Amino acid sequence: MSDHRQWRRLTALLMVGGLLLAACSSSDDGDGASPGVTGSSSDTSEATDVDPNGVLKIGYDISQSGVDWDFNPLRFVTGSANSNDSLWSLPYARLMKPTLEGKNEPDLATSVDIVDKNTINVTLRDGLKFSDGSALDANAVKASYEAVLAAKADNTNGYLPPFYSLQTITVNSPTTLSLGFPDGTAPSWSDQYVSTWGGSIFKFGGPDPLNPIGAGPFVVTQSTPGETYTMKKNTNYWNADAVRIAEVQIQEVVFAQPQSGLAAVQSGQVDVTFSEPNLISTMTGNIEPNVKVSPNSAAMMHFCKSSGPLADAKVRQAINKGLDREGISEAVYYGTAEPMTEPWPEGNALFNPEAAETLAYDPDGAKQLLTEAGYPNGFSIDMYPIQAFGLTDTAVVVKDQLSKIGINVNIVATTDYVNQYLMPNTPGIGLYPSNTPGPQKLVSWTGTSMGNVCDYSNPEIDKLIQDVSGVSQQSDEAVDLWHQIDTFVTDEALSGFIVFTASIGAVNTDRVGNVVAWPLGNYFIPDVTQSYIKS
Repeated sequence: MSDHRQWRRLTALLMVGGLLLAACSSSDDGDGASPGVTGSSSDTSEATDVDPNGVLKIGYDISQSGVDWDFNPLRFVTGSANSNDSLWSLPYARLMKPTLEGKNEPDLATSVDIVDKNTINVTLRDGLKFSDGSALDANAVKASYEAVLAAKADNTNGYLPPFYSLQTITVNSPTTLSLGFPDGTAPSWSDQYVSTWGGSIFKFGGPDPLNPIGAGPFVVTQSTPGETYTMKKNTNYWNADAVRIAEVQIQEVVFAQPQSGLAAVQSGQVDVTFSEPNLISTMTGNIEPNVKVSPNSAAMMHFCKSSGPLADAKVRQAINKGLDREGISEAVYYGTAEPMTEPWPEGNALFNPEAAETLAYDPDGAKQLLTEAGYPNGFSIDMYPIQAFGLTDTAVVVKDQLSKIGINVNIVATTDYVNQYLMPNTPGIGLYPSNTPGPQKLVSWTGTSMGNVCDYSNPEIDKLIQDVSGVSQQSDEAVDLWHQIDTFVTDEALSGFIVFTASIGAVNTDRVGNVVAWPLGNYFIPDVTQSYIKS
């Protein structure tokens, strides 16, 4: 415990200067039970004090480095789109809507049926409209997806390679269409996209080509890039009567300054905003935290496995075994994070208990592995932490922990993780926030994805990934395949598994009632069909 107290004191000193944060990836719910707690600010009683003209003021980082905030999904950068799923949910509807329990419920579609491994049938609601009043029918869905497919060559957009398994779109009637997947990945595509931002439907070619027309609960009516966005309720949204907020105002709060966001809530400048675990203890009175831990949100390490010490699986295992994850949760995440030793958390159906101990904390075992790998005196290595989500502080604790097994970590500050670490395939360790559901978790270990640092390739994991992409994550077959994947990635220690993290919101409960967070995305935004402004 003395070490834990030391890390906490060190972290507290760092916190005084503020966390250095920048959006890159995100906190999702989905694919099984989610550990953690729901914020105490939820009000499950029947609301009798709803203001029908209520304006929800949200603190959000809308001037993120390297991101063009024009709401055009074909321009949005890889990784950031998942992180900002909650914001996309306001102007753009998708085929299905995600729930906090990791399930889907109808949105634009009344049903999405997996016919077989190659086919998904979609049935839309009758009479759907875009926000401009034009028809949203099967042909409109086809046009939306075809525009995305046509942009495949643009590596800067946010659609990851699995999306492009979609090859054919066949309109069967005004409200029905079939999606074709020749590679047999229809089940996993359905899991990954029908309820996420990637399944949103857009009408391109409108009066402002940088802002496609959507069919979500709100319409962007005013914008000052990097400062504010105003959205009015979309009366053409199919479920407009269920939307409990008349207007949303998005105001800039820099992610590097979470304290300023909390101050904005405390002063009444905004009603809700993202926050950090270390600030929970300062939320008092009518300001309450909302905490959401997801099986898809984690602090992890990228390993460049092409050369040097990291090319040896024993070294990668040693790094994992040198991590005291409980200590990291206490020191950096104030106890809100949960230890991670494989891709899924304990309690999730896809968690493999037989693989759980392979990378568990064992400093003596770590030293032995380093000796077997030919590094009895350890070695030095660079680590590139993203300046976000407590990762700068995580890096400090990890550096201290790994020094105790003989590994000297040199922390290299990053201002652009993609161009400093990912794109150049920089040797060393990357420290990043993972925000990927289902088979998307696997892109760091296969293919040409940017996240597959230094182009790792192994036919065994490639085959397992192909197989799991062809089944629904809710199936018994998926459980068996994931258990095999869990075993492989832990035996090979393909990544550094640190903790499953929580997304934190700060809420003015005098203003906002029944606070229910949107399930997907890193940023805290209430679900506008459940939360409301008090009259």
